[in-house]
This record gives sequence, C-alpha cells and structure tokens, in this order.
Amino acid sequence: MREKPMTENAPHQLDTLLKSIRALEPLIRAHVEEAERNRRLSPPVVAALREAKLFRMYIPKTLGGLEVPPQILYRVVEEISRIDGA
Repeated sequence: MREKPMTENAPHQLDTLLKSIRALEPLIRAHVEEAERNRRLSPPVVAALREAKLFRMYIPKTLGGLEVPPQILYRVVEEISRIDGA
C-alpha cells in the first residue's frame, strides 16, 4: 500500500494538531507566570506538549515522528505563541 504524500494529509494533520493545542490552552495559560518566573516551560506544560506529540512534528515517520510539512510546523508554533508568546 502506497503512503499518501505529506501534502495530501496536511489539512487533517493541521486540524488535529490545532485541536490538541486548543485543548491545552487552559493548562498553558495557567502556567504562564511560572514560566516567566523560571524562564522555562513548566513541567506540566512540557509533559502535555510531549503527550500531544507536538515535539515530534518535524521528526520523520520512520523515526516515530509526525513528519509534518514546514507550513504546518509554522502554523502550530504560531498558535502556541498566540497563547503564550514566551
């Protein structure tokens, strides 16, 4: 079975990732002050981002990543930055 090209899956991937980020928004906002104070993401936010596989977006599928195209990566980073620009 032939795998679909990255761009064919892109709209679905983007929707899925954006839904994940929106679901994490309350958690991220709850830890904004802590992140500013400590100059790093709080452990609960890091754990949630890891669980949502957001750190694996640019890793090839052959290595267990999501292998998203650059446009999706940038859009996802933009959405996270909208919640907490730091």
